[in-house]
Amino acid sequence: MLILAFACLLYLVSLTHSIASNTVSLSQIQASFEGEDIKRHCPCASKSLCKPVQRHVDREVFGFLPPNPRKSWESFDFSQLSTIAWTTDPALMCYAHSMGARVTADGRQGLAEVLTDASKRSQWVFDAVQQAESLHLDGINFDFEDPTEPGSSLALGYSLTVKHAAEVFHRHIPGSQVSVDVPWSPYDVDGRNYDWAGLAAAADLLFVMSYDMQSQIYGRCIAAANSPAALVEKGLRQWLDLGVPRSKIVLGLPWYGYDYECQPDSTGRPMQPSDTVCHLAHVPFQGAPCSDAAGSQKGYLEIMEILRSGRNTTHMQMDSTEMSPFFNYEAKDGSIHQIWFDNPESLSVKYQMASDLNLRGVGIWNLDTLDYESSDPVIHHQTSEMWEALKIFSGRS
Repeated sequence: MLILAFACLLYLVSLTHSIASNTVSLSQIQASFEGEDIKRHCPCASKSLCKPVQRHVDREVFGFLPPNPRKSWESFDFSQLSTIAWTTDPALMCYAHSMGARVTADGRQGLAEVLTDASKRSQWVFDAVQQAESLHLDGINFDFEDPTEPGSSLALGYSLTVKHAAEVFHRHIPGSQVSVDVPWSPYDVDGRNYDWAGLAAAADLLFVMSYDMQSQIYGRCIAAANSPAALVEKGLRQWLDLGVPRSKIVLGLPWYGYDYECQPDSTGRPMQPSDTVCHLAHVPFQGAPCSDAAGSQKGYLEIMEILRSGRNTTHMQMDSTEMSPFFNYEAKDGSIHQIWFDNPESLSVKYQMASDLNLRGVGIWNLDTLDYESSDPVIHHQTSEMWEALKIFSGRS
């Protein structure tokens, strides 16, 4: 009986050793398979370019590229640009990786539908990581902007989703980056009352969207700056006062502006070509009686085209309070419009602000608003100036 028990013990020890050996072997097989998988599906000239970017930069330059951009990304200044968000173009991924820049996924798809259900949140995160791995991306950017009340299940579900995503992305994609877009101020902008402390703790970066800042106008319903410098600084200081580390804050700025059709004033007097005050149609938004929804967004390229065409009825002027340029022009239907936008001069003020506050980075919405392909020296110079202004913050040459 004793001999039988001893024999059984030896068998169990042998079996345990065999299982352990097989585990190591399976791990090695899996590692080998993953290596082959990257080699098989990597679209780049070198499979090393499909590996996650490990580069750390003290001063982040974070740019968005919306769906269906023009194919001019090789002209981006990658000596400054460190992250591109929202693209799945494999050619761009390969090129960006060759330049040491991260490419991160668009985390908007299907997000709103899962935030209040734990099992759906987990599946969403799993799918997001799988997609990022299959496309050789370097992380994910969250941009959820639905209104919600403070402490709501939606707000909590959002911060839990970002927390879980950060844990899983960091584990499966070494060096990956999880960023969250937040409004210019943490205080009820457009009804967005999220768990800011939870989001800031979970994410690697908070991209502060310091634009569309006329989304809720409670005073005079007139055209004004998209990104007024004093209000930008106030919002940043509010984020810092909440305890968000400077090392996580990216100041997001616009490479676009708003085109407003000017309305008659309260006496019925029409807008004159040289007037400086442009009254807006009253378009309510999130409880405010007036908003920038009265206008339409125009990229820097389009705005410069209007100025070059000579359709402007005033020279470009810089508002000394809001530190933003504006001008009037006559539309094809004869109506007078006013455009408020940002240019190298106004952006430089805010890049310097980010530097003075020792923030982690500056960001751009969006990279596709410039003309990178024109042979016209004037247009080429205008594009170069926009990138040159970034050096105030990045310090790169």
